[in-house]
Amino acid sequence: MAASRFHFSIDDVQSLPQTNDAFHTTKPYLQIIEALIEKYKIKIDLYFFVDNIKNLQPVQLEASQKLLRFGPHAPNHSTPPHILPPAECAKFLQEGFELVDQIFGSDHRSTWLRLHYFSEPVEQHELLRKNGITHLLLTDKPALTYRMQDDAYQDLSNFGKYHTDGLVYLSSHIRFENLIAVFHSKNAIRHYLDRLIDTRETLVLFTHEINLLEKETLSIIEFCIDYLQSRGLEAI
Repeated sequence: MAASRFHFSIDDVQSLPQTNDAFHTTKPYLQIIEALIEKYKIKIDLYFFVDNIKNLQPVQLEASQKLLRFGPHAPNHSTPPHILPPAECAKFLQEGFELVDQIFGSDHRSTWLRLHYFSEPVEQHELLRKNGITHLLLTDKPALTYRMQDDAYQDLSNFGKYHTDGLVYLSSHIRFENLIAVFHSKNAIRHYLDRLIDTRETLVLFTHEINLLEKETLSIIEFCIDYLQSRGLEAI
């Protein structure tokens, strides 16, 4: 086994602009994302809080933003989906998918999704499949899973993935803002990436909107993407 691809996403997206012109000019984190897309030609998923974009008008994405995809993360920062009753969770998810269609167009729906606080929507598999979701992204912490049974834990521990109900659950591997604190040097990070490449089929990378504005975090993001692409991995 050797990884051939990686997935990169931004969690906790709170501040999408309210007009088409502002979308292209007013958000520094979006300018950083556009620069990453331009430099690396990679797809990037943005996972947003639904309450924050309900009033957003339809946006015509520019060429530098065509590789952006969007998915619902939670109703808001204070309401992780796992605390919602199943019917309310289903309502939030469906509203989020429909908002993506209305604002950005259905071509920009995420098909891989990570929910706030790594919520595991085990009651929503049918709804997720109907809305084009193929992969659900889990915690990067040793717990691996908070709601699923022992067979899920074993598969996630051994292979980093778990198949159920036509969906694939994947462990997250790299939270960019934590890498230097954990590994202390870029050389150590490189060795960690090598271990992941040797033992996983797909690497799952993420950060948060607020962390994109940190120079050290952005430097680590660029370092890791440079290295993964030098190893022949493609972004999906």
